[in-house]
Amino acid sequence: MTMRCGTVMVTHDRDGARILQVLPNSPAEEAGLRPGDRITAVDGEPVDDRHPLPNALRRHRPGETVRLTVIRDREERTLSVTLGRAP
Repeated sequence: MTMRCGTVMVTHDRDGARILQVLPNSPAEEAGLRPGDRITAVDGEPVDDRHPLPNALRRHRPGETVRLTVIRDREERTLSVTLGRAP
């Protein structure tokens, strides 16, 4: 299932939320998120088809910084994103 989550468009499966699109000049772009990245956790909490990214982010408020565990080019990395308001 494809869904918009704030400033990114994602699709979920059992391995996480794959980013399809990142809005320009958004907190997601500023944090370095790119199409093709797979988000597997938010602050250590899993993200997958049973634990969608929007649910994980709803636990936080605009202005808070969260740590995203991301797989890019088969390499795991952690990116910090300061949440903005949904467009």
